Amino acid sequence: MQSRRVSSGVFTLMLLASQAWAQEARGSVAGRVIDPQGSAVPKAQVTVHNTETNFETRTQTGESGYFDVSLLNTGTYSITVEASGFKRVVRSGITVSVAGRADLEIELPLGQISEKVEVTAEAPILDTVSASGGRLLDRRQIMELPFNDLNPFTLVALAPGMQWTGVPENRRPSISAARRNSTPPAASARTNT
Repeated sequence: MQSRRVSSGVFTLMLLASQAWAQEARGSVAGRVIDPQGSAVPKAQVTVHNTETNFETRTQTGESGYFDVSLLNTGTYSITVEASGFKRVVRSGITVSVAGRADLEIELPLGQISEKVEVTAEAPILDTVSASGGRLLDRRQIMELPFNDLNPFTLVALAPGMQWTGVPENRRPSISAARRNSTPPAASARTNT
C-alpha cells in the first residue's frame, strides 16, 4: 500500500512537471545571413539587442550561415550583423512574442564594416514555422479590461487568432459544476428513531 502511494505521488509530480515545462513565455530569433549572390556568410557576428531593456546576446553564424538565439524575453529587438568584407547591417523593430519565433534572412552588402546599412519599420515577421502564438498582458491591462467572468481562461481570447468555440455557460467557473453533471447520491433508507 505504501509503495502504491509513493508511485502514485511520483507519477502526479511528473505529470505536473511536464505541464509546467510546456508553459514557455519566451521566444527566439533565428535566421540566415547571405551575401548579394545568395551564398551563406559563415562566422558572421550577430548581436541581438532588446531595445526596451538594453539586454544583448551575441552569437556567430555557422558554416551554412544560420544563427539561432533562444530564450529571449518578449519585446522589441534590433539585430546587428557584421562580417569581414561586408557592410554592417542593422535590422530594428523585430518583435519577439510569447513562444514566438522570428525568422529572418539578412543580406550583407559588400563593403567595409565601418559602413552601415540600417533597415527600420518593417512589416511584422510572420511565423510560418509553427502554429504557436501568444500575447503578454501586464497587470494594468488586465485591471482595465471589462472582465467580469472571473475565469482567467477567457483571457485566452485576447491572443491573436484565438476564438471561444465552447458553450457560453461553460465560460463561468462554478464550484457546483461537478454536482450539476453527476447524479445525486442515493438517499439512505435508514431512519433515526
